Amino acid sequence: HMVRLRTFIGGDEFLTYSADGVLVATPTGSTGYNFSAGGPVMATNLANMVMTPIAPHFTVDRSIVVSGSTEISMSVLDRPGLVVADGMRLGSIEPGENLTICSHATPIRVALPQDSKFGARLRHSLREGHA
Repeated sequence: HMVRLRTFIGGDEFLTYSADGVLVATPTGSTGYNFSAGGPVMATNLANMVMTPIAPHFTVDRSIVVSGSTEISMSVLDRPGLVVADGMRLGSIEPGENLTICSHATPIRVALPQDSKFGARLRHSLREGHA
């Protein structure tokens, strides 16, 4: 079901989306659902986040990339919505409630093979349909 979400970037009102949802991804997550929803792929050495509307119902359907230190907040305006992270349902958000997404002070460490190259991994994922 479509929801209306008012979004804020760094505390400033940004846009109100009428969409199936809005997703927020890190560079590591940008090649998954974000990419499938039309969002950009970000290099994994960036400290950014991307916000992408899911099936928006108006002409502003573009993603926005912000610094990883920027808070992204949203509130649902008309009907309850779900909060999902990495495919796991975390709870719901009721009209008038706010949800804030921000980076943690301690970054997660991801182990990659020493010869791992971002471009080669991305090219392989895109060819194989795993992005």
